[in-house]
Amino acid sequence: MSSDPELREFGSWPSREYPVRQLTAPAAHWAEEFEQLLADQAGSYGLITGDRARLRLIAERHGELAARAYSAARPDRLTVIARWFNWMFFLDDMYDGPIGQQDDEPAHRELLSGMAAAMPLRWEQPAQAEDPLRQLLADLWLELSALMTTGWMTRFHQHVMQFLAAFRHESLLRARRQTPGMRVFEEVRWPGSAMPACIDMIEVATGIELPLLIQPIEPYQKMVTTTADCVSWLNDVLSLRMELACAEVSNIVLVLMQDNACDVTQAADMVHHRTTLAVQRFLEAEQELRLLCTEWPGLTETDHTAIDECVAGMKRWMRGSVDWSENTARYRISTVG
Repeated sequence: MSSDPELREFGSWPSREYPVRQLTAPAAHWAEEFEQLLADQAGSYGLITGDRARLRLIAERHGELAARAYSAARPDRLTVIARWFNWMFFLDDMYDGPIGQQDDEPAHRELLSGMAAAMPLRWEQPAQAEDPLRQLLADLWLELSALMTTGWMTRFHQHVMQFLAAFRHESLLRARRQTPGMRVFEEVRWPGSAMPACIDMIEVATGIELPLLIQPIEPYQKMVTTTADCVSWLNDVLSLRMELACAEVSNIVLVLMQDNACDVTQAADMVHHRTTLAVQRFLEAEQELRLLCTEWPGLTETDHTAIDECVAGMKRWMRGSVDWSENTARYRISTVG
């Protein structure tokens, strides 16, 4: 296995063409608007203070990612998407800090219960929260509850809570300096990527919900998990140096190195192969879904539009996340010590 210095010098897989490049690059119509909206919103919640913090946030180009992933968004849905992106990224940053380094069960339980209280399934008014991230989630939840059905809200709630639970698991592994085996990693990484909830947000962005019976069927679920895999695996490769600086252990490159006793380049090649196969599985599942929908009685024109938008949105996420990763300052570090 490679030594730490070899890992720390590992770049961004320059010799490979990413498998998701075969997917059409999404336009970033809203990029500049999203960047300013995200920064203004983060400032209003006290998540950033001062010009330097604002410039640093803008340099991470979360707005570009949002614009690529949700390029078909309605103009009146940009604010709610911004709330989601700010909550997701600032929570991720928090877990890169002290709480993500501790084997502290009470602290994680308190965080989960606090976030759950910000998303009451009984449709109560969320209580005012002193913590800005909880308040941001509570405001997001209220805005979503005015836009989406009960079925969608229940699904989104589950995906957010799974995201938080996966963060807790990853922080325990990090505190114990324990790289998981592939079997455990595969089960935890995709909810920990937040991608199931991000895919739910495609319906918010377009204003058209997926038919209730389509969401749980096998070809659609295969596309969801495959999208989550592709986005998280390639993100693991591109963010490896930064994650090493944060003592991260739940990274597919590190897992493959451990399980296969190989070096970092060989592990990255394995990720490339896995991602190539995953994109193929996605396209096969898409064909299966479209055939099934032609035989499905009762689907309206609006239903077909919702399906088309969700499929296109997952492709935008896979391709757009790689394009964004090559532009963002989020994964650039001058020194890894």
